[in-house]
Amino acid sequence: IVALLFEPTRRVVQRWVDRRFFRVRYDFRQAARKFQEDVKSYASIDDLGRLIVERVETLLPVEGIALFLAVEQDVMRPMISRSVTIGDQHLTAAVRRQSDEAGGMLVARAGSVEPGVSHYGADATSFDALGIDIVCPLVRADRRLLGMLLLGPKKSGTRFTSEDVDLLANIAAGGGAEVERILLQRAVMEKADEASRLERLNAVKSEFVSYVSHELRTPLTSIKMFAELLAGHLPRGDRRGREYVGIISGESDRLQRMVNTILDSARIDQGESRYSRRSIRIDAILKDVLRTLKYQMTKEKFRVELDVSRGRGRPAAERFVVAADPDAV
Repeated sequence: IVALLFEPTRRVVQRWVDRRFFRVRYDFRQAARKFQEDVKSYASIDDLGRLIVERVETLLPVEGIALFLAVEQDVMRPMISRSVTIGDQHLTAAVRRQSDEAGGMLVARAGSVEPGVSHYGADATSFDALGIDIVCPLVRADRRLLGMLLLGPKKSGTRFTSEDVDLLANIAAGGGAEVERILLQRAVMEKADEASRLERLNAVKSEFVSYVSHELRTPLTSIKMFAELLAGHLPRGDRRGREYVGIISGESDRLQRMVNTILDSARIDQGESRYSRRSIRIDAILKDVLRTLKYQMTKEKFRVELDVSRGRGRPAAERFVVAADPDAV
């Protein structure tokens, strides 16, 4: 009963106190200059968001305030919220659409700003549901929406003046520029970290390839040597034994070529690949390759026919001669 009797009186007193003590007077130019100086010293988006909200609350005491920022792939998320209902995503999405349509202009509900102040008319339904009067968009340099500053009614009960609107626009412009700067710095740092990580991985890969290639060459040389020794001690009539030794020798050659290919790939990645060019005959290279691969073709039951034309009108010594690295070819 006591609460019911005294609640109307409390409201009247509270309203009088708000109107009497929250009529904050400020120097617009000094406040704007001070904000522009302070905002440059912040390197964290969270700290910057708190500065924006605290500065607005100090200069323009309002019944509720919220800050939204799109810091990850244009996903708008609430940074700070005080006495503003932001749980309904449909309502916040509706406010964001209006901010997009405003193109950087302040969005205000009818009757919340003084007559003659330039603004974009708001949809009263979503603004009433959220308990806000004004939305001040934070935009990028290309005018894309970067964030939203939602403000409830002024505690003094007065409308937002042209000076208030100019101050909010100034804070939004400076805050948006600094948020974009922080995001760009973060992107540059992430790219630098990624480049450094890739460089380290590349160095580890090159070291690993060199180590493995070196360790493989030693046993391959031994296998090749013992295969040749074994071939020299086999009886001439042991065809199967000679076939098996030939396969062992051929496979060791193939592994050796694979090791060389891996090393060449590693050198190319590092920009260290060197070629020794000289005059070579492509037909001779071709015959050497087929001779090396003959055992593989035989094993897989393939038949290869080589047909090399004679190079009409040119001397025999100049047929198919090119300047190239024979091993690379």
